[in-house]
Amino acid sequence: MRILFTSDLHGNPVFYQDILRLTERGTVNRIILGGDLLPGRGHGDESLKEQHRFIEEVFIPFLEKVHDQGLSPTLCLLGNNDWQDVLPRLSELDRQGLLWNLHDHDCPVEDCLTVKGYPFVPPTPFPPKDFEKRDLTGDPVKTTTYYPVISIEAKLRRANETEWFTRRPSIEEDLAQWTLKETENTILVMHSPPHDTMLDRLYNARPAGSRAIRAFIETHQPLLTLHGHVHESPVVSGKIWDRLGKTLCINPGQSSGLLSALTIDPRQPERMTHTVFGPQTLD
Repeated sequence: MRILFTSDLHGNPVFYQDILRLTERGTVNRIILGGDLLPGRGHGDESLKEQHRFIEEVFIPFLEKVHDQGLSPTLCLLGNNDWQDVLPRLSELDRQGLLWNLHDHDCPVEDCLTVKGYPFVPPTPFPPKDFEKRDLTGDPVKTTTYYPVISIEAKLRRANETEWFTRRPSIEEDLAQWTLKETENTILVMHSPPHDTMLDRLYNARPAGSRAIRAFIETHQPLLTLHGHVHESPVVSGKIWDRLGKTLCINPGQSSGLLSALTIDPRQPERMTHTVFGPQTLD
């Protein structure tokens, strides 16, 4: 099975067209989208309306074209810049067979592989908080932004960060509830990269990934993990991949005007190719 994976499209319709051009070549069996799929334009409730409009006007036609290519369902995950309010619409598309929502689901695919997703990231300095949680259970709650916002019942509401982060389980607690049946046949799609790796470097070279996700990968050793979130990391670190034990971890990035996407056979990762950085050599 050959996968096309990309993340952090942020509602750029050109990127979605670029994906379709890549899959037209017939060399890809599955598309996986790793979060931050929708636009962040607009202020207040207009931002939420814009994401719903994008789903109807761009995302669904994209999914239908993927279906026409014989690649459906597209596997997708939301990210921290997507509003949780769109999840019911994605669930409808899931039932229609146009996509599989990877949010905490096990999705069996070709080659006896299972794909499972996790959208949450540690707290960021950005206003949307729907998909943010404390990383470790013991992490203190800190003020992250002047105007934290969550989506509730088709509206955006200002959040109390202390209450929001305290009453929800941490990433560490969420992952403690997971059971991976056959780790050697499991692909994890997690919007946040693991902490202190080649995949989570900000422009100042500081790591911004999740400690809980790193610990989970190190403990359970899935076959492959796919990430996004830190757009600039491949440019800063010089790599789109890293290893945690036996697990190959990848963040294709998204920091130029060109689509950053990866094609990979999970069983033969040495053949992976990046749309910007070209063929990748595994050490």
